[in-house]
Amino acid sequence: MPQPGKYKVAASCATTHPASQFVVEAAGAKLEGNLSSTGAWEKSVEVDLGTIDFKQPGDHTLKIAPRDAQSWKPVNLRWVRLQKE
Repeated sequence: MPQPGKYKVAASCATTHPASQFVVEAAGAKLEGNLSSTGAWEKSVEVDLGTIDFKQPGDHTLKIAPRDAQSWKPVNLRWVRLQKE
């Protein structure tokens, strides 16, 4: 992050499964994403995930993972956007 502060997080993704849940983690925050079927793997929708407060500028690790490995349904992830509020 070039500047500390709050950033809105969104992801563009698709799935053909009825439902899939994933988490995005960074800077000690954990945001949950819920995605319903988009009808096709190439038909992405934007999912608003919430806000992460980055206390320090610099490089941060962004982790994206299934919410629950046991019930995970695949997602086609196109991008993740962080936008300063």
